[in-house]
Amino acid sequence: MSASNQESKKRGRPTLTEAVLVAIAFAVLVTVCGWFIAGKASPINHGVEPDVHCRPLLGLWVVANFPAAILFISLFSKLGSETQYFFCVFLQWLALGTPLGLIVASMRRAAKTHE
Repeated sequence: MSASNQESKKRGRPTLTEAVLVAIAFAVLVTVCGWFIAGKASPINHGVEPDVHCRPLLGLWVVANFPAAILFISLFSKLGSETQYFFCVFLQWLALGTPLGLIVASMRRAAKTHE
């Protein structure tokens, strides 16, 4: 293997690792924020089911996570737990965070190249 091929492989691994870490961090952040807004056990809701009619932010959450709701109903039916629902939310935002992670990693790689 030539030196340039080895160097490009070494640079490629951290980029992919960085992209995955950004995607996971993004998905965790959105999921945790969503739990605070929509979770029954969150400190904001105090064990009471949140009502979409009283809180417009919750309505936005429901619309933004419609694909996760479909996944949740498909996998666990309507009888699934809140934990299972937020797992589906995490998966949705992980899928959406992957392109974001790739963009961030490629931008950082380009910035390092120009130094």
